[in-house]
Amino acid sequence: MGKWSNGVWNWEFKWRRRLRGREVQWLEEMLGELRAGQHLEDEDPVFKQVWLTPVPSNTKAFIWRLLRDRVQTRENLCKRRVLARGVATMCPLCLQEEESSTHLFLRCAATSPIWYACSGWLGFRTGEAFESDQILELAQLRVWQWLRVKIDGFSYSLFEWKENPGVCILSL
Repeated sequence: MGKWSNGVWNWEFKWRRRLRGREVQWLEEMLGELRAGQHLEDEDPVFKQVWLTPVPSNTKAFIWRLLRDRVQTRENLCKRRVLARGVATMCPLCLQEEESSTHLFLRCAATSPIWYACSGWLGFRTGEAFESDQILELAQLRVWQWLRVKIDGFSYSLFEWKENPGVCILSL
């Protein structure tokens, strides 16, 4: 993936095939973002915690992109001119607001019940209750299964994990 040189991280990506057309431009944009954000993230404890958390790497990458507002929402795709002018940017789930990261993860009537249920399970009380038990149950199961396979010494039962995930994570 890369190496340190003179106190600076240099990315070294290996591709299965030669990059074509717009992919080269996307790579340069991504490397620019990485270089620009590297110093800020080194000092920000939130970003350090993201990378130290024992979750799948694709989850870490998604959280990083979400915190940097780099999720491919319709709003961001329009800003980057991936979507043409005139393309509908309304959220396809609720049709109430433009699809943005803030909307999808905080305000959307269709997705906020899921996020509130997950945050409540993790111990972050929001004061709101929603009917999203089935989605929460699946998320709990998937994370528990991943931890049992990937983390040596993770021997908590599904019941223990569901009852108090914070204690389970802090003991790792």
